[in-house]
Amino acid sequence: SSSSSSSKTLPPAALLASRIATTLRNQKDKGITCTEKFIETVVSADVPKKWEKLGDNLVLLPKSAFAKYREVWDFFPPWEHVAECLKVQRIFRQDTVSKGPKRESRAVSVHGNDSGWVEHKELGVTYGFDCSKVMFSSGNGTEKKRMGFDVRARNEVIVDLYAGIGYYSLQLLKNGNAKKVYACEWNPNSCEYLRWNIKKNNIEANRCDVLEGDNREVAPKNVADRVLLGLLPTSREAWSVAVGCLKAEKGGVCHVHECVDEGDFEKKGDEILAAMREVKPNWTARIEKVEKVKKYAPRVWHLVYDIVLRPPMKRNVGETSSSRKKLMESEGTGKTKKSHFAKVLRKHRPTLEEVRAIKRSREPVVFTGIDIGSCAQTWTPQYLLEKSPTLANAKVSAHVSSSANFDFARKNFKYETLVGRDFLQKVVRSASSLSSKAEFLYLRSLGADPRKFEPAMALQQFPELVGDVRLPSDLWDNKENALHSVVLRVSSPSVKIWLHYDAMDNVLIQLNGTKRVVLFPPKHSGDLYLKDSSSMVSDIDDSKTNDAEYPRFRHALENAQEIILQPGDCLFIPALWAHRCESGSAAPSVALNAFFRDLEKNAYPAKDAYANADPIVAKEVLANIEESIEKLKALPNQHGEFYASVASANLARAFGVDPVPTTVVDDESRGKKDNNRASVLLKAFCGAVVVAVTKAIAKKKIA
Repeated sequence: SSSSSSSKTLPPAALLASRIATTLRNQKDKGITCTEKFIETVVSADVPKKWEKLGDNLVLLPKSAFAKYREVWDFFPPWEHVAECLKVQRIFRQDTVSKGPKRESRAVSVHGNDSGWVEHKELGVTYGFDCSKVMFSSGNGTEKKRMGFDVRARNEVIVDLYAGIGYYSLQLLKNGNAKKVYACEWNPNSCEYLRWNIKKNNIEANRCDVLEGDNREVAPKNVADRVLLGLLPTSREAWSVAVGCLKAEKGGVCHVHECVDEGDFEKKGDEILAAMREVKPNWTARIEKVEKVKKYAPRVWHLVYDIVLRPPMKRNVGETSSSRKKLMESEGTGKTKKSHFAKVLRKHRPTLEEVRAIKRSREPVVFTGIDIGSCAQTWTPQYLLEKSPTLANAKVSAHVSSSANFDFARKNFKYETLVGRDFLQKVVRSASSLSSKAEFLYLRSLGADPRKFEPAMALQQFPELVGDVRLPSDLWDNKENALHSVVLRVSSPSVKIWLHYDAMDNVLIQLNGTKRVVLFPPKHSGDLYLKDSSSMVSDIDDSKTNDAEYPRFRHALENAQEIILQPGDCLFIPALWAHRCESGSAAPSVALNAFFRDLEKNAYPAKDAYANADPIVAKEVLANIEESIEKLKALPNQHGEFYASVASANLARAFGVDPVPTTVVDDESRGKKDNNRASVLLKAFCGAVVVAVTKAIAKKKIA
């Protein structure tokens, strides 16, 4: 009785350790004897002393909890003890947080309901989120309190550059009475939860604009009294962005979060000041306060530097005019407005069975939160240059153009052989160039000997990079002979790569910068004006030109899907889904492409360096159609029209392809030299035949 009473008064951590030790001792009736030394070793190593309790009934254990001696816990499951001692019903265990700025959670359920959704209350604010998808740190409570109650933010306009689910923004809005918050966040899950939290906390929708994307691209300029930079271990990438957000006529305060070694506090502050003064050299900048939030690691502190920046009392009219001009240029005045399409589905940490189901569905999907190694966000051009001497000294064939819109059909670029070092340095310079004569560069790495049509194997060709990457090989069932190539792609900001299709499945892994990808279903390939594997449509967003020259393309756009990839995102692109890629404007783009066969190896041509050669049977059928077109042209026009219509309708029925509307064919053929409708009708289905034949091969393979 005395022992029972004392156990109830123990702190939760001690109570949990005691309960589990007792369980290990009481196994003699099962013929199992655990020595006291063994029990002490196991309990000390694996029973957690710290955790995060989220909401009323969920606890998030650290990655190390019950991990070292897993075979013991498989035999003696500890979860009932954890649930009872910590007074919860659901238990999750954290895994390594994903690399890169999205900081996606990889927590997994180990006990109870496997839903990670919680509603966690802190300082009068309710935070709703799924702990298996996004991070939440209760350790930042003092800084949340400071934002909500201590800083004088009443009626201020705030820009939160790393808003997450609203950790600080909600405190400023609800408790600090801020007038307006612009919340920048590029994790789509966090954006979804932030919008939910705004409603849940009864905050007027017009007081918080959620700006999804890279803050270097979406953050508003010249609006803020206060800017938050809450990314750890460093917010360096946004220091200059923050200064641009401040009001030009009065400046403001930047709250800069950094992880800093003990002894380097002053040095880090001077570094931040110097960087911000470079952006506004005639402004004053000073550190008003350094706030200690918590220990981040041994001898490393999470600090917040409150930096006050003010413009000179008298405005320099010439500079203001120049700044306004730069601002207009940066906002893309006069540029084509981008179209918007249905969003590609996202899947967070899919299981192997889910991956296989996705492959069978033949739909594009973005995988998030999967472990691809340290390459996410670390693979800047500068990093590649320093990390891989092999790449730095290799000769590479780069696409170089004065236009950001690379057009394969019209060849508005040249191929230039450069040493890797020179190419990467040029890409870095192009990212900061304000010249009207700026060069745009794009690299698609080639095989070791392109003359032999060898596919690229970037990780073998540049071996220093291998340790940084874990390819998502579940997509090709870890079958080595299914992998065709691994391609390194590097480009200047804002580069658009022509609309094209690949004949094999591939996964596009975005590693630095952002990338907008617009995809078109295979059944609408007849609307894409394909010439070989590339489209004649130069710019998918130029509706005026496209409506005049490529009227059928409107139908393709109605069925398009799009996604903006962030570092760490992996986009599965099934074979024959045509796509156009556009790099974000804020930073150079670095990506890896892994191509893998969805048909047997002998179904493809032996020489195919780029994974865009049509399957052998499909190529033969296309050649036969071209021959048929020429034969039908020899007949009177009405015969050609009749038999072309019959042939195209048969193809449409057999493979579920939408027939080309007669009115569209009339519009296209009117005023053109080749007004033979037989040719127009059959050519409209040449691209669709690739899809049809490949589907037939795939069905035969499955059968």
